[in-house]
Amino acid sequence: MDFYTIATVSFLNAIANAILNGGQILITHLAVGDANGVYYEPLESQTQLVHETWRGEVDSVGLDPEDASRILVTATIPDDIGGWGIMEVGLYSGATLMSVTKYPVTYKPAPEEGATKALEIRIQLDVSNPQIIDN
Repeated sequence: MDFYTIATVSFLNAIANAILNGGQILITHLAVGDANGVYYEPLESQTQLVHETWRGEVDSVGLDPEDASRILVTATIPDDIGGWGIMEVGLYSGATLMSVTKYPVTYKPAPEEGATKALEIRIQLDVSNPQIIDN
């Protein structure tokens, strides 16, 4: 698989804690980065993206209607910012990086380049305990 999402150690620990204590995990933010223009293999030990270019609150977190073990997370990058490529995506609970996605190269233009677009990023998380993610 060329593009994929991995859970960080922080996410794995949060999952274990949620299962043991009956809690939930709240995914609050999505960040994108250009990885300094070089693809890399995401690591469980990551605590930040290689080169973050934007971070915003998630628009939605919910179960995939076609697969109850898949959680879908979306966020929209506004049309008035850009000027960079996207190669990595991170999901955050507060300030804690929970997952890292190796993302297909996507260019996000800046308005001064003569074109704009709002860009929705959608990440899927396949989990065996979807009830632990607060949606």
